[in-house]
Amino acid sequence: MDENTRAAVLLNSVSGLGPVTYGRLEAAFGEPRAMLAAPREKWERVPRMEARVLQQVFDERARLEAAADDELRLAAEHTIRVFRRAEKGFPAPLRHLPDPPILVYALGEYRPEDAVAVAMVGSRHCTFYGRAQAERLARELAARGVTVVSGLARGIDARAHFGALEGGGRTVAVLGCGLLRIYPPEHEALAGRIASAGAIFSELPLAREPDAGNFPRRNRLISGLSLGVIVVEAADRSGSLITARWALEQGKEVFAVPGPVDKVTSRGTNRLIKEGAKLVENADDVLEELGEVGRLLSRQTVSAGPGADTGAGGATASADGTPPDPFAARVAGDEATVLAVFQGEPLHVDEVARAVNLSVGRVQVVLTMLEMKRLVERFPGSRFARKA
Repeated sequence: MDENTRAAVLLNSVSGLGPVTYGRLEAAFGEPRAMLAAPREKWERVPRMEARVLQQVFDERARLEAAADDELRLAAEHTIRVFRRAEKGFPAPLRHLPDPPILVYALGEYRPEDAVAVAMVGSRHCTFYGRAQAERLARELAARGVTVVSGLARGIDARAHFGALEGGGRTVAVLGCGLLRIYPPEHEALAGRIASAGAIFSELPLAREPDAGNFPRRNRLISGLSLGVIVVEAADRSGSLITARWALEQGKEVFAVPGPVDKVTSRGTNRLIKEGAKLVENADDVLEELGEVGRLLSRQTVSAGPGADTGAGGATASADGTPPDPFAARVAGDEATVLAVFQGEPLHVDEVARAVNLSVGRVQVVLTMLEMKRLVERFPGSRFARKA
């Protein structure tokens, strides 16, 4: 058993010890097992350390260790993998969040190309119109090689996953509960299909029940895994608008599907458009905003033409049937600007943002794409360097 993973699972179960506090511990002690090896007096010196956290970690250690061992056994029994934020299998886009999850539990397979992803969210009580638009857009995007990310909820989320599966593409679900508590329960079969054509993630312990407080955390991961967020239907106080706000804070694109002006479920989306969100009618509207990758996916689809032999995601297949690598294209625009900054030693993302006069959120997105193209390498502490 990997002791760092065991320690991370233990720390992830501590009430009040979230990603922000974990980041302070990481800065003070390094890897998770070193955190647990540190004495209480050193923990007390960590800024804004809560008394309830200290009480659990040092007075209830035996209980927490036994629970962590049980958690890892349970994960193994259900073929659920656990990835710490520093591990290779941890989704690369989530590393660029200001406070990445301590770990993620994963079912299925997350692939490097899944970083070219768009989230789709909306009302749980969707109309027939919203359902149809979500399925159509997800199907179009999946067929163009874009991974569709959503939250497995009733309504728009489910239709987004279904549309992506119908389009023969990949889809990723992020849950606001543990992976052994699929919610809603009627989506267990859908979850199985998603795991076979993508991945399901949660940062919550396996048996954690769904709770209203979990879903804002879940929403930040949905937007964090995506280059942009499409809101299909949303009332004025919809949780989908929280996901849109996370996207804006993370420097991602926000899209909205216009809806009938006399429908409550359209008020949130129509307001987003008034405030500057990109109006979406089809997949091309989304691809236009994704920069070089969007243009490449559009060209591949056009070049394939009717009846052409295509590989996964609509890219034209080579003679041996292997689709081309969508990240092999030359860099341009912001990607070229950011890449030119790297001349030697690794740079922190904030240093890069200052050098190119772009927002940190935008630079994080660009660095994700450069990392996908294997042009830059990520180092601990959100630092990057150009690959030799």
